[in-house]
Amino acid sequence: MNYALENSNRLPPSFGPPYTSQETAWSYYTWPYIYGSYASFKYPENCVQMGTPVYPICKPNSFRCPATKEKMVAAPTAGPPLTARFSYGLNDSPARTAAYSVNGVYLVPLTMVTSPASAALVIESSHPMGNYSRYFDENELIPHSGGMNVLYYDGHCEWLSFTKVPRTADDVFWIGR
Repeated sequence: MNYALENSNRLPPSFGPPYTSQETAWSYYTWPYIYGSYASFKYPENCVQMGTPVYPICKPNSFRCPATKEKMVAAPTAGPPLTARFSYGLNDSPARTAAYSVNGVYLVPLTMVTSPASAALVIESSHPMGNYSRYFDENELIPHSGGMNVLYYDGHCEWLSFTKVPRTADDVFWIGR
């Protein structure tokens, strides 16, 4: 949210061009708000991914779930999680439904989310794009007893059973309204 306050009330891109490095993922854009500056991010010591095999030199950080480190657990609807996987994905579905993009990258204006207590902001996903299509089509991750932890736009977190994850792209959980 601090990133949005300093950037025209918009979230960072979930993943942007050139799509080749961790420095183009939302976790990198928000790194300084947790760790003080971009200078404190040093790859590979501070990587935000969980590779296969797990990168032993990476220090624990807020973007790497310990459960994801121990095992990859795919949800039952699609293929396995990515091998060079992330632990968390930023839900950019609100912007995708409104076709709001800058240079092909979706940036979610916070004003688009009118139901923040019901809309997912960050979900457990093996791709930095934690939106509906990525989640159900290819990169879902269910590492916690058949469910996942969800950070909502209003700031609260809760565990959600995989069977309770909304299966329609226009659900308030995904689009925020």
